[in-house]
Amino acid sequence: MLDTTETNLKVLTIINTDDALLGLLDRLDIRRETLRDYRYRLTSFIVFVSSRSRFDHNVLIDYKKMLAKQDCSVATKNKMLTVAKRLTYLLYASGIVDRDISGTVKCFQQSKIHKRQGLTEEEQVRIIHWINRNPDRVRERALIYLLLFQGLRQAEICNLRYYDVDLKQNCLHILGKGRDDKEPLIMQEDVRRTLKEYIEKNPNKYANSFLFTSERRKSQDGGLTTRGLAVIIKSIFDELDIDSNVHAFRHSFTTTLVKKLPNLLEVAQLTRHKSVEMLQVYNDELKIEEQTIKLNSAFNGLSKMLTV
Repeated sequence: MLDTTETNLKVLTIINTDDALLGLLDRLDIRRETLRDYRYRLTSFIVFVSSRSRFDHNVLIDYKKMLAKQDCSVATKNKMLTVAKRLTYLLYASGIVDRDISGTVKCFQQSKIHKRQGLTEEEQVRIIHWINRNPDRVRERALIYLLLFQGLRQAEICNLRYYDVDLKQNCLHILGKGRDDKEPLIMQEDVRRTLKEYIEKNPNKYANSFLFTSERRKSQDGGLTTRGLAVIIKSIFDELDIDSNVHAFRHSFTTTLVKKLPNLLEVAQLTRHKSVEMLQVYNDELKIEEQTIKLNSAFNGLSKMLTV
């Protein structure tokens, strides 16, 4: 049975033994970076399961109820719940438990409108001024340009190798989200210029070495991690009094292209979205901006008469 003492002991032993847990997760067809992310997001579920008297068919629904009370975004809750569901399925598929409970709990309903907006034009100007004031910080400039002018995802930047930068053909070879092979991406002019400068100052005889490495502490493979990238950007944002995160760059990049380019198929290619439909959320946000302007304009006459 699912909640027997023997089953509980097996489950607790596996999830609290790092090698055993990673061995179980390694059965999933996911990348190494995703595997590390799963391990990080499972911490909450492991603590939750370890605090219970038994591992039974209610464990996921009870975990969802606990997450519902947490002060974090619905997107974060869904990511944590999803990895918990995948773990319970692996426990079943491996014969550790005799019942699959992964399909008994639905994820939280989530609005398609982004909760956190992209960078404003004024914030982007502040970032450019920061770059102009710090011409010698080529590494930070290269990272910012890849975010600002290419719209790269954090993992895409961290996965870049020296051989992925083709200065002659003016393109980057990017391993996109959910892709099995790298795809060429034309470099924006400022990105090419800065990457050329960065590589000249940081030459590496091994073409397969990571383009960006961690300076604070070496990760297992030497490459800059997504959390390390987030720390770098946050320190700059704190200096500029910008309340945002790394993903805001990609949001702004996509929004700018949707505004400037009438062909959404071309936008999907430049942003590496799998389908045009995934860009609909940006169209919806632009409609909200347009509606806001129209709403204010409609009541402009009355508004001007107000004295308070």
